[in-house]
Amino acid sequence: MDEVTFHREPPSNIPTLVTAFSGWIDAGEAATDAMRFLVRQLAAEPLAAIDLEDFVDFTQVRPVVRLTAEGERTIRWPRSAFWLWQPPAPRAGLLLFRGLEPQRRWRTYATALLDGFCRKFCSEGHDGVVAPVCAEITRRESRTVRLQ
Repeated sequence: MDEVTFHREPPSNIPTLVTAFSGWIDAGEAATDAMRFLVRQLAAEPLAAIDLEDFVDFTQVRPVVRLTAEGERTIRWPRSAFWLWQPPAPRAGLLLFRGLEPQRRWRTYATALLDGFCRKFCSEGHDGVVAPVCAEITRRESRTVRLQ
């Protein structure tokens, strides 16, 4: 999918996706802070990102402007990204996802999220992998999606 940009090719041995969404469902930022902690503690590597242009209203979720040590301004845009953690073999690693709850095009966003997970993993024969995903995606539903 065009919405997912991979920084590198994902490995084929990651059966578990852990997600954290910011927004009204992230009370006190508990989920996203926990995911930040996991990414840092595990030294997870960036794997991919979802382009939020079509999913987020940037008048509601604003970018942040910061000054560098040299006094230059940089813009930090909100992001939805995947990280990869791989322990020493033969154990399976984790695919970590932290992102915004989209304000529009939920189904396309869910497809982009699942495509990021399924791109490699499902084609490699991970029969019966279960990925908890926040929706099919309408604001009223939440279900477990079975990847085959």
